[in-house]
Amino acid sequence: MYASYSAKGTYSDSLGTFSLLVDTLPEKLIVSYIGYKSDTIIVYNSETKLKIKLNKSTLLKQVEIEGKESSI
Repeated sequence: MYASYSAKGTYSDSLGTFSLLVDTLPEKLIVSYIGYKSDTIIVYNSETKLKIKLNKSTLLKQVEIEGKESSI
């Protein structure tokens, strides 16, 4: 979750709940999650409870993570 106007971000917990404090409204939220299509939402009211549902993406087939050991 990223607020593009104020350049602040956050993430949701395992239930999808999140909190994000921004300086001014309206604010443009960019919501993304691996394996799902991103969505953009404009928030005009700070009292608004959002229910966001992302659509599955068909583009992601596999995720590969590589790491290297470093000596300090």
